[in-house]
Amino acid sequence: MSQPGMDVAVGTIALFATEALDEGSVGVVYGNGTFGGQERSLTAGLGWGFQMGGGSSRLSNDPVLMVGGDVRTGEQTKLLTENWFGGGSGVLTGGIRFFGERLSADLGFGLAVEDSGTSCCLPLVNFVYSFGGTR
Repeated sequence: MSQPGMDVAVGTIALFATEALDEGSVGVVYGNGTFGGQERSLTAGLGWGFQMGGGSSRLSNDPVLMVGGDVRTGEQTKLLTENWFGGGSGVLTGGIRFFGERLSADLGFGLAVEDSGTSCCLPLVNFVYSFGGTR
């Protein structure tokens, strides 16, 4: 569902394995919403992991929470963050996005957080080309 200043989605991401693999298929079902516009936005969502295989299936009782957002800092730059929490651990990220009409590049870092402590600074690099037109 999309309205000015709000986009809401539900979906699933699934990785399918052949029957020859004992582990079966895994994935996540989720719902999220993004609020704001091109200058700044906030996104929040919940997801539940699932596993299927061997004639059975299981849906996690513990959701994963995602909170993220971005703020435009220039004509072709944004500061952004995306953070995941669940099961006593999480991943915190932050970075900068450089974008044009069809191509964007993200440079940032990630920080793994667990009950036992923190692991510092995984580099994050992402490139996206939009075949469908302007952003």
